[in-house]
Amino acid sequence: MLVVIAPAKTLDFSPAPSIDHASQPLFLDEAGALIQRLRELAQPQVAELMGISVALGNLNLGRCLYAKKARGMMSTHIIRNRIHDARALKKFAGGGHACDANRSSAQEWVFTRDPEAHRDAG
Repeated sequence: MLVVIAPAKTLDFSPAPSIDHASQPLFLDEAGALIQRLRELAQPQVAELMGISVALGNLNLGRCLYAKKARGMMSTHIIRNRIHDARALKKFAGGGHACDANRSSAQEWVFTRDPEAHRDAG
C-alpha cells in the first residue's frame, strides 16, 4: 500500500538535502506582509474582503481545521497500526470521523465528521 502524507510545516534538514539549486518564491516579502495584515483583521473583515458571509467564512475555516486534524489522525493510525491493506482504513474512527458507507462507493470512500462525537472527544 502506498500512502502519501502531506509535508509538515517544519522540516528537519539534518542531514542537509543534496540539492544543487532551489528556486525562491517571488514576492515572499509582500506575501509575509499581507499575511501579517490579515492576522490583524477580525473574521467579519476577512469575510467582507473575500465577498462572502461571516457564516460561510467560519464554516470553511472549521472544515479546513477539521480536515487537517483528520488527515493527521489517519496518518498516525496508519503508522501505529502498520496498515498495509487500504481496505483497513475503512475502520478508521478518530475525532468523530468515520467512513460513511452510505456516501461511499467501491472506488471512492467518503469520511464524514459527527460534530457531536468530536465535541465529546475533545
